[in-house]
Amino acid sequence: MTEIEEIREELESIQSFVEVFHAKPRVHCIINEVAAPIAANALLAVGAQPSMTNDPFEVTEFTESANALSINLGMLNNERRRSIRIAAKCANTKSIPWVLDATLIERSNLRLDFCEELMEHHPSVIRGNHAEINALCQHLDKDKSELCSSYNTVLVTTGEIDWVDSARRSCQLKKLGHPWMSQVSGMGCTLSVLVAAMLTVYKDPFSAALKTLYLYGIFGERASKMAKGPGTFFATFLDCLSNLKLETDASPVETDAPGISDVGD
Repeated sequence: MTEIEEIREELESIQSFVEVFHAKPRVHCIINEVAAPIAANALLAVGAQPSMTNDPFEVTEFTESANALSINLGMLNNERRRSIRIAAKCANTKSIPWVLDATLIERSNLRLDFCEELMEHHPSVIRGNHAEINALCQHLDKDKSELCSSYNTVLVTTGEIDWVDSARRSCQLKKLGHPWMSQVSGMGCTLSVLVAAMLTVYKDPFSAALKTLYLYGIFGERASKMAKGPGTFFATFLDCLSNLKLETDASPVETDAPGISDVGD
């Protein structure tokens, strides 16, 4: 069995995400106000325990007592920057896995510089869309593999084709999800916090990111079949997340794992 076949076999069992339900991890999120309730509800749906404070006087204790951290660069202000610096340093010092969501860094040089600063604290995973990740690579003058090697991180790049990259491996996922996912504010942020939750039960960031991205796409497809449009899509998506444990308790779920390609090792 090849390495990609082994990965596909793991991914074909959606039961893997049920471990998050059983672990009930604490995930601290510093996230913009628009996406915060959406991300918090997604974490609750998979059995995680979200906390959302961005108060610089509290953020150390919340980060230290969390099992994972997710930082989002949306709607930055001075207080949020201060809290993010504290939390990222704390996570790195305490070996707490964390995700950096590079929100709109291609639109602001100040935000791009701040993202580079935070990468010195070695995020387990950096997530962004193609424009955001391309801007980061150009800013650092590195390709994806070089960036991952330099900062000991994993890149998740989302779009029509999704990619998960590490220093030595690269996988692409095609034909997953639904166009409505790009019409609901906060869906990308939701993916980031779900990756953080998965990092609490799968210590390999590449595996955790790949599993989460795959399942996120599957749930998006399921939700689209029951929703009437973008307005009802996210509520249905939450239901799919929440019903996962009941579904896997009853019987294994089979998929054909469409569109996964391993393009490097």
